[in-house]
Amino acid sequence: MPLSEVQLDAIAEAQRVLANVGLTTADLVDHDVLEIPSRTVSHSTACSPVLGSLYRPPPARTFTAEELRLGLDQINRETYVSALVDHPLGSIVEYPETASRAGVGIARRFCVEPSNFLRPEANFQYSLGDSHGGKRGKFCGRLLTDQSGAAVSCSLLKMSCKGLKYCSGRSLPPLPQPTLELDSIAQAKREVFFKTIAFYCTLVEKGCAFELKDTEDADVSAVEDTSDDSESESRDDSDTEVSTSRKRDRRFRTAKRRTCKGTLEMRQDEFGRSFIQCKHRTQADTAHLILRTLDEFDLDYLRALLHDNPSAIHEREEVARQFGYGPRAPCSYTAPPSAQKDFCPYWHRISGKLARGVLQRNVGNCDAKFDIYTPDDLSACSQVVVICRNPHSHHAPDPVTTPPPLLDLFRSLLLELDWKLADATPRKLMLDSGFMAGFRRSLGWNKPFDPPLAALHPSLGNLDHVRRYIDELRHVLFPMGTDFEGAQLLAAQHSELPEAEQYVRCAEIHAIEGGKPFYLVICMLRSMSARLMRAKKLSLDTAFKRVNGKWQEFEMET
Repeated sequence: MPLSEVQLDAIAEAQRVLANVGLTTADLVDHDVLEIPSRTVSHSTACSPVLGSLYRPPPARTFTAEELRLGLDQINRETYVSALVDHPLGSIVEYPETASRAGVGIARRFCVEPSNFLRPEANFQYSLGDSHGGKRGKFCGRLLTDQSGAAVSCSLLKMSCKGLKYCSGRSLPPLPQPTLELDSIAQAKREVFFKTIAFYCTLVEKGCAFELKDTEDADVSAVEDTSDDSESESRDDSDTEVSTSRKRDRRFRTAKRRTCKGTLEMRQDEFGRSFIQCKHRTQADTAHLILRTLDEFDLDYLRALLHDNPSAIHEREEVARQFGYGPRAPCSYTAPPSAQKDFCPYWHRISGKLARGVLQRNVGNCDAKFDIYTPDDLSACSQVVVICRNPHSHHAPDPVTTPPPLLDLFRSLLLELDWKLADATPRKLMLDSGFMAGFRRSLGWNKPFDPPLAALHPSLGNLDHVRRYIDELRHVLFPMGTDFEGAQLLAAQHSELPEAEQYVRCAEIHAIEGGKPFYLVICMLRSMSARLMRAKKLSLDTAFKRVNGKWQEFEMET
């Protein structure tokens, strides 16, 4: 019975393992030796993106004496590699292995599909940049050859690892050595401490959300729309305990409204129970903020933060620092340079003030280099070689980027939603039975509960990440949006359909009393119009409402 491609791959890998320890199949005298067809890399059909993401690359193997004699380790007169890894078609490699010492290179040879070429380095979680080259007419030694064994002409792209962005809070004084160990009680105190400081920072960012009228001007701040993608951030020059300017990541957007800027104070009622309220809250004006349920927080620490008590703050935070946490402890948070994050999610005590740490990239702090050889004619040689040289100077980044094959699969599932994509959200996706059915099929999920989005890739566990993909496709399907302009476009598109299929019949603007615009959208098939004209009795269901906001939707019945 002929062997499958998967079985041939397994046997070839076994041969390589035996060769590395000085054995060959000829040494297995007690067993029948299978005759294996001569081939270099398996060109089996591409596996699905999900199976490709489950692929675990084998460790790099060193070249055998015969391969060294043939010069397989030589790229050109000056460049050599010390090890080689072959990856099958459809494999997704996110963390390519690099050498353990400087100057040593590892070659990774990827099988690719010429008709649907995806660059292997696009799957890497390392942020690659500072590119040089893009030169054509280069050769990759004997690692990239055509069927006759002749070296093929390639384009060479040289890239460097851009490292990571580090929080400015990592420059805080180092922790005492050794730090105190956390027992069960200390662990509980740690959780309460984090809840307290997170609650306080939320109060500082949000403040009293009472929206004032235009006639009110006492202690208010105009929050302007920051709809552009500017990287500039507001800085606070005041001497207050915490920056009152709201530092946001570059893509954050706020609404135009005027909010109360009253100070938040901690008080006690007649029963000794603590609560927080805005100083403008009175019996006559009860719309301002008040928070009464504070049982889960460290009230002494919270009171010290709100009332700016330096000695009490220092006492609490210094104890936390001795255990290795808190705003005075050095921060180890990192993010890839491609992340749209400007600030650390954690708050730190910097120059005596609580502030979110700034994420900064140390240019040139990683020596890892990548040489990427892509054949000019992929039909003659459907392989790509990526040479990873020098070790990384940092830990592996989190998997925050969705590999393109998995992203294409996810987008195809989103497109199956069709018109339901108009108001889709990440949470609605997980509640949509049609989407989840396709998601389960793609994953081969057979458990009695639905999989999370992160089951496809950990990056999809970030709902903001998923929301961005939804918005991108929504803009493609609904280029004029989903408001009245979108309805006008839909009416224009339906007017080009056969008369029997036209559903959105009009999207018009009429002026009513006072010149106020009246927006009218009629959705009705022509057969329904004819039935309406013949009807003797009509009923209007004004409670029929599937849209929110300014629109008033009603259904006509005969």
